[in-house]
Amino acid sequence: MTVRREALVLVGLVLAVDVLFIAVYFGAGIERASDGMKLGFTVVWTVINLAVVVLGFCLLIVLPLLGLGGFAACLPFMNGMQ
Repeated sequence: MTVRREALVLVGLVLAVDVLFIAVYFGAGIERASDGMKLGFTVVWTVINLAVVVLGFCLLIVLPLLGLGGFAACLPFMNGMQ
C-alpha cells in the first residue's frame, strides 16, 4: 500500500471516529446534559481521536522506516487493497 493510500486510510479512520461520536452525542442527548457530562464526553472523544492519530502515524511512518510495513502489515484484511 502506498503512503498516500495509508494517509487516506488514517484520515478515514479519524472521520469514522468523529461520525460515531457525533451520532452518540446527539443520539444520547448529550447536548442537553450537564456541563460536566459534556466536558467528559469531549475528553473521551479527544483521547480516542488522539489514539487513532498516534497509532496511525506509527503505522504510517515508523514501521515502514523499520522495514516492517505499514497499515497492511498490521491489518491483514487490508492486504487485498494493494
